[in-house]
Amino acid sequence: MSKLSQFKAVAAVAGACAALFAATPASAYVYAVSQLQIKDLDVGVVLHGTTTDVSAATNYTFNLKNIADYTPPGGVSMSDAHTAACSGLAGVSTTCSMVPGNTLNADVANAPGLTSARAENNFSILGANAVQSFSNADSQITTAKLVNGGKTNTVQIAESLLNVNGNASANTEVKSTTTLVTTFVTGSTTDLTLSFEALLNLSGAINDLLGGLYTSSAGSNVSISLSKNGSNQSWSWSPDGSGAAQDCAKTGGGIAGSTCVVGDNGGNLNVTDSRSSTPDAYTDSFAGFEKFGLTIANLAAGTYSLSLQATTTTNVDRLYVPEPGSVALVGLALAGLGFTARRRSRKQ
Repeated sequence: MSKLSQFKAVAAVAGACAALFAATPASAYVYAVSQLQIKDLDVGVVLHGTTTDVSAATNYTFNLKNIADYTPPGGVSMSDAHTAACSGLAGVSTTCSMVPGNTLNADVANAPGLTSARAENNFSILGANAVQSFSNADSQITTAKLVNGGKTNTVQIAESLLNVNGNASANTEVKSTTTLVTTFVTGSTTDLTLSFEALLNLSGAINDLLGGLYTSSAGSNVSISLSKNGSNQSWSWSPDGSGAAQDCAKTGGGIAGSTCVVGDNGGNLNVTDSRSSTPDAYTDSFAGFEKFGLTIANLAAGTYSLSLQATTTTNVDRLYVPEPGSVALVGLALAGLGFTARRRSRKQ
C-alpha cells in the first residue's frame, strides 16, 4: 500500500469515527442534585401558658447514612456506602463530640466506576458539565444542643451527573432521636415548641440527544414526630410549604389530651421531581432559608421521644445509542481499511 493509500484509509476511518462521536454533543448530560441544610433547630418544653422550662432530655441517638451507586449498561451495580452513629446521655461527653468542629460525621460516598469524586465534607454543589460523570453523597450533624451546646444544625447533599451511559443514584439520611421527660406541678400541663430554618436546593436537567432514554430525578423528605412512650400515640409533621393551614398527622388519634398546631411552614421539604424528556430542566429550590415551627400543647406528664428524619436523593439514567447509519459508516470505513491491507498483502 502506498503512503497515499494509507493516508486515505486512515482518513476514511477518522471521518467515520468523527461522525459517530459527533453524535454526543459538547453539552450532553443528565444531572440531578438535592442539597438540604437545617439551621438552628430548637426544642423547648414549658409549663402551659408560661416560659418555665420543665423538660429533661435523658438520652439521644444520632445516625447518618451516605450511599452512592453506578450501574453500567448490562453490568453489575457498583456501590460506596458509609454510616456513622453515636448516642449518649445529656451533658455527658461521648463519641458524638470527639471530632473537632462537628457532632457527627459520615465519610463521603463516591460511586465507583465514574470519573470524578466529591471531597470529604465538601457540601458545595458541583453542578453539571459535559465532561465529568459522578454520583456522590455526604452528610454531617455540625452541632447538637445536647452535645456541644447551642442549637442543632445539619447539612447533607446527594448529587449525580452522567456523561456516559448507565444509571447513577445517591442518597443521604440524617436521623436523630431524643428522649424527653416532662415534669410539672400538679394540675399543670406542658407545651412543646419546635422551630428551625431550612434551605433546600433541588434541581436537575437533561441536555442530551433525541432518541435516547433518560431520567433525572431528585427528592427531599423531612419528618418530625413526637411519640408518647409506652403507647401508639404520636404526632408527626412533614412540612409542605402550605403555611399554618397544614395539619399535623395523627397516629393512634394523636397524643391524648394534646393539640398540634403548625406555625411557620415556609417551603415544601417533601418533594420529588422527575423528568424524562430532552432537553428539560426543573428546580424546587428555596430563594433563601425559610422558617418552620409547630407547637404541641397540653401534654400530660410522661416520657416522650422526639425524632427528626431528613433524606436527600438523586437518580439519573442515560442510554444513548448512536444511529445505525453512524455505526454503519464506521463499519464501512474499517472494512475499506481491511480491504486495502489485503491488497497490499497480495502484491508482496
